[in-house]
Amino acid sequence: MKYMKTKLGFILIILVLAIACKKNHDGNGGSSSDQPTAEELIMDSVYLFSKEVYFWNDVIPAYGQFNPRQYKGNTELQSATNVM
Repeated sequence: MKYMKTKLGFILIILVLAIACKKNHDGNGGSSSDQPTAEELIMDSVYLFSKEVYFWNDVIPAYGQFNPRQYKGNTELQSATNVM
């Protein structure tokens, strides 16, 4: 069971990094507005990792109720800390 959680964690990290490293432009040099930012993906990742590794994960609210993106800070680190 622990091996499976570790494997799932590595897969999730690889997916987040692959998505975060992709540059999307709308033709005017800016990023496309319908794509999440790297900071939003980090906030989502912090929530999802907490759901995976927290022993009492059944008491963590669903993603829609918690909405980790509402805890945006001035920096990516502060946003991740706020989500925790």
